[in-house]
Amino acid sequence: MDVKHQLLMKKRSITLVATAGLFALVAAFLVGVRVGVNQFMLMESTIKATMLVGELKALRSGNKTEELINSKELELDTQVFLYAHLLKSGHPWLFWPDSKSFEHERYLRNIAAYRKDFPALKSRTHIGGNAELSQAMRASDELIERTTNDIVRRFGRK
Repeated sequence: MDVKHQLLMKKRSITLVATAGLFALVAAFLVGVRVGVNQFMLMESTIKATMLVGELKALRSGNKTEELINSKELELDTQVFLYAHLLKSGHPWLFWPDSKSFEHERYLRNIAAYRKDFPALKSRTHIGGNAELSQAMRASDELIERTTNDIVRRFGRK
């Protein structure tokens, strides 16, 4: 009876330690996701602010408006590209409950309305010399175009 009792106690202890360890691991992961994303956004603030300063100066000078519009169009296409990847393989549940605060449908209606008025520029990714890179860029362009057309079709006002 003593040996059985000792084995049972060992088994309970191992189970308790494993459960506590698993709980600690999950808690650390969730805290890491929240803190890590927040810290990255905070660190990135000076870079974004500097970029905005350059854009504001260009707009105020009035002589680089077209270049700035083209730059912003490319940024919009980049965000559409990232959205396509979110749909395909994103994991927004990692940010629960914060992921619920994103009003994707409202944002997508705004994008659709803009793209109906100002269609995306075509064929900006011609890269000479590197066939593999050119093929990857064409594939990206096609994904952006498909995703943009889908956004306009699904969320554009009739």
